[in-house]
Amino acid sequence: MNAAARKKDDRAHPPTIMSKVITELYDNYKIMPQLAMHQLRVAAVAYAIEQALFEPLHEEELISACLLHDMGNILKFDFAVFPEYLEPQGRAYWEEVREAWKKRYGTDEHAATLAIAREIGVSGRTMEYIDAVGFSKAAAAARGDSFEKKIACYADQRVAPQGVVSLDERLEEGFRRYAGREDRKEDDEAIAANAAALKEIERQIFSRASDTAESITPTLCEHHVAALKKYHVV
Repeated sequence: MNAAARKKDDRAHPPTIMSKVITELYDNYKIMPQLAMHQLRVAAVAYAIEQALFEPLHEEELISACLLHDMGNILKFDFAVFPEYLEPQGRAYWEEVREAWKKRYGTDEHAATLAIAREIGVSGRTMEYIDAVGFSKAAAAARGDSFEKKIACYADQRVAPQGVVSLDERLEEGFRRYAGREDRKEDDEAIAANAAALKEIERQIFSRASDTAESITPTLCEHHVAALKKYHVV
């Protein structure tokens, strides 16, 4: 096998897990830089909330889940929407990575994320929190008792492609981005219900916190991102 073929073939195989430091895992799994930054920012939002909450949480598992929650998302990434996020490697490189991922993990991005989390060897609780993340999971999180699941679900909805934003801004951005798309998985009624649930989660969280939703700012979160790059997932 020549060097080019060997390099391409390597993309179809999971890395040997030698470290659980998150940025090393991102490199080993060839996570797109913008996707890595999204997960770091979601974890930063969750960490800022956890620090302000009046009750103790399973912090390590919550932060680990946020750092890993979208590991499989290259499988659904639309390369035409944000072409600037494909640099410096370029679109052809990431298309090859995605094809290799499909062979390894299938086409369902969430199933791939859970499979990767199992490969890494995270705890069962971290797996539960990963599984709670997603716009479609908001209603269940709002009804449930787990504040870790509420925070993980909510934190993901505070991060838009350009960075940390308010919940209203994030919902508006999401509505615009997915409007009219054939791959939209929810009908209008379900979308409205989950949007309302996220607002309820926000109320639930900050009714038990020393800070407000408005205090979770981009500046604060970028400070946390710098520290989280060395986080050891559990």
